[in-house]
Amino acid sequence: MNIIEKDITSIKRGIIMHQVNCKNSMGYGLARCLYEAHPEVKSEYHKAFVYYEPEQLFGKYQLVRISTNLIVMNSFSQFGFRSKPNDKAKYTDEAALKRNLKNLAKLGRKMNLPVYVPDKIGCSEGGNWQEIKEFIKALKPDIILVKSPEISEQNTCKILQESV
Repeated sequence: MNIIEKDITSIKRGIIMHQVNCKNSMGYGLARCLYEAHPEVKSEYHKAFVYYEPEQLFGKYQLVRISTNLIVMNSFSQFGFRSKPNDKAKYTDEAALKRNLKNLAKLGRKMNLPVYVPDKIGCSEGGNWQEIKEFIKALKPDIILVKSPEISEQNTCKILQESV
């Protein structure tokens, strides 16, 4: 398992997986960074709700082609989401997330593309990082963990600067 420090939105080749909810709401955190860089991530996410009920989407994934060499995978591995800062409920479903991580690795092999996930995927919504991390370590090909870009108080992205 590799870990890199990079703005995940600057990746030009590979499959980037991130977790999304099943409530047709995308607007904060890493999802926002991705759709600001690639608007089709959000528009395709919303289209899924035209054809499927939230219960049908849960545990599934959606591939959004950005370019010939870049795909974003929306992993529907959390049903709801935090609506208040002091909300301590668990929204990440580790089983659903692991299934989609496994699918990500398979797709990477099949398409001969590197695969990326944000470091600590699922943890902002209550997921158990140790459990998820151990699962990721066992997958082949290696999933590359990308240290998440800084998110400001206003939920806007800041590009990580390379140290000199």
